[in-house]
Amino acid sequence: MKTTTANLHISVNCKCPHCDAYLDIFDLENVKYALDETHNAPNCDLDIDCEECGEKFIVSDIFF
Repeated sequence: MKTTTANLHISVNCKCPHCDAYLDIFDLENVKYALDETHNAPNCDLDIDCEECGEKFIVSDIFF
C-alpha cells in the first residue's frame, strides 16, 4: 500500500472593522506571542494594521 504525508495549516482569522477584509493575522509576531498553550489569547488587545485598507484596529481576544 502507498503512503503519503499530510500538512497542518494554522491561521488566526479576523475581519477588519473598517473595510471588512478577511485577514489571517497568525504570521504577525505579536499574535504568536499572545497565544497561550491552548491557542487562546483572551484580553490580548493586539494592535493590527489592515493590509488591505491601511487602517488600524484592535483584536481584543483570540479564541480557538
